[in-house]
Amino acid sequence: MALFTDLPDELVACLLQHIVRPHHLALVSLVNKHFYASAVPLLYKRISIFAWHKGSKIKATKVLETLADCPTLARYVKRLGRHNLWIHTFDLTVQVEVRDFPKSILQRIEGRNEEILNACLRGIRNCVNLQACVWTRDGTLNSAILEELSKCPRLDSLEINGKHTYSFDPLLLLNFHQLRRLQIIMPSGEVIKVVPSLLIGSSNTLESLSLICRSSPLVTNDFLASISQSLLSLRNLSLAGCTKVTHEGIKHVLRVCGHGLQELSLEALSPSFDLNDLKEYCVSKAVLRALESVTLSMPIEKINGKWFTQVDSLLSLSEIRAFHLYATGTRSSSSPIVTLDETFLKSFITHHRRSLTRMAVLRFPLTLSGLRTIVNCGTELEELFITLKRTDFATSASILSSASKLRSLHITVPVQYTFDEEEEEHQFEGDLRQFVGQLSPTVRQFGVLTRVWRVERRPVKQADGSVQLAVDLAPYESPDIPGIFLVIRT
Repeated sequence: MALFTDLPDELVACLLQHIVRPHHLALVSLVNKHFYASAVPLLYKRISIFAWHKGSKIKATKVLETLADCPTLARYVKRLGRHNLWIHTFDLTVQVEVRDFPKSILQRIEGRNEEILNACLRGIRNCVNLQACVWTRDGTLNSAILEELSKCPRLDSLEINGKHTYSFDPLLLLNFHQLRRLQIIMPSGEVIKVVPSLLIGSSNTLESLSLICRSSPLVTNDFLASISQSLLSLRNLSLAGCTKVTHEGIKHVLRVCGHGLQELSLEALSPSFDLNDLKEYCVSKAVLRALESVTLSMPIEKINGKWFTQVDSLLSLSEIRAFHLYATGTRSSSSPIVTLDETFLKSFITHHRRSLTRMAVLRFPLTLSGLRTIVNCGTELEELFITLKRTDFATSASILSSASKLRSLHITVPVQYTFDEEEEEHQFEGDLRQFVGQLSPTVRQFGVLTRVWRVERRPVKQADGSVQLAVDLAPYESPDIPGIFLVIRT
């Protein structure tokens, strides 16, 4: 008799691809040597340790010790990461995510801390196939770690926290060459100074550049002009919190790579940023034709019909696949809420209806007629993140039911329309199950406010013998951060 353990290796590998939880993969690896051979590479494909996990710092330490003591396992690692909660990672072949890293190991203290640091360095050395590193927790990257990373022959993607003070020597960044992707968070002035020289060494390979600040004056129009000639191959530009960058700085970059740019993210830039001027330049030079994904933010007090028209014109030559738009700043509870301009909405959705699969409109609510426009015109939408008034929430289900390809839906409400605090938990989730039950059966992920669930459907036999699908909202288990939490960064 054939047994389950007799399955061919090729089929075992295919089956295990659908197991999400590391704990389950670890159990599967104990079945036999064939299952072990397929499960262990998947187990080390993504090691995710979040700050809210119990004993996260101990887990981070044990990951480093494992990589140091087990070169065979370290060879599976192609992506190594330790960073904060709001920075997302890419779905590459193999990666390690440690989102809570013990700062104390970088201090010159005798004993265990020095031992852990040495294990960290040996672990990096053993990751001979390392292609990408994410190390963005403030104060945890030091010169020794940076030097070891620069020796990795295949490393072409680097994400770091740029606050170098008392941590690392910024000049060590010049040891990195042929980078394909570079992201620097909260860069200090000394780090910004070395970036132009750093990029020269990657001018033929750099495809993605991301500078994320917190209202920083260090990244300016002149800085962007100074690095523009090193951005010939750029496909993705992301600037957040660079409050001295205006439309002129973006034009410096677009003159060099505007015809090949595929992703553009402009968030919380200078108050003097003139979107109309940028629109006129892009239309006249016919740049941004290759653009597929765009993220824009705007102070809520400056959002009006004219601004929406400029956004529509700016993207008129592109075929947008992913569109993210959100308002910055706050309003008092007594101030009127700004809603999304429906004229813009209809024009934009209609123009990009064949390509648009992901849309996020946050921090100002849609009207029900606006939502109906999105659903009726955006026939290819798979991911939708929106803000609605509380009073429109229940009614929206019948409209959203027509979104036949929707896989992920997340709804937020502005502060003036929050849910009643006295609402019972079980009643709340019961109402949500009923809500999701009206949606397309393609929906697999659903969220409200700060909560996210995995949507499950199970057959239930009725009294008359018929079978219906019952909807359950199960805990979210994927190692990926839900998309709703990756849209807003400022």
